[in-house]
Amino acid sequence: MEALSPAGKDYLEAVLTLEQQGERVQSVDLSRLMGVTRASVSRAVGQLCEGGYLEMEGRTLKLTEPGRRAAEDAREKQRFFEQMLLNAGVGAARARLDAHRIRHAVSEESYLRLKAQPGI
Repeated sequence: MEALSPAGKDYLEAVLTLEQQGERVQSVDLSRLMGVTRASVSRAVGQLCEGGYLEMEGRTLKLTEPGRRAAEDAREKQRFFEQMLLNAGVGAARARLDAHRIRHAVSEESYLRLKAQPGI
């Protein structure tokens, strides 16, 4: 399975969000939610389908099991860093933005070590 780019993880998380809202996810929905062009979505969806993270059923996008795991892992990582920042007194909006950046920048090893620390 092909390694996911940070943007790929963002797309998968967006699909997960829309699915959890009970929507049938289409490319136009991703374009709207993420604020990107339909052409960008089309390229990303093609790569994610080739990588085995998404499937297309007609016009509907569906996460595969690896895609769902990747989206849930990205969301969990985001929440972890966001909570750390909130606990440090950072405002909610800034914590959300910074946590997203941290999520993409930190290695999986560092994340897991931080997560394993008591009290964090």
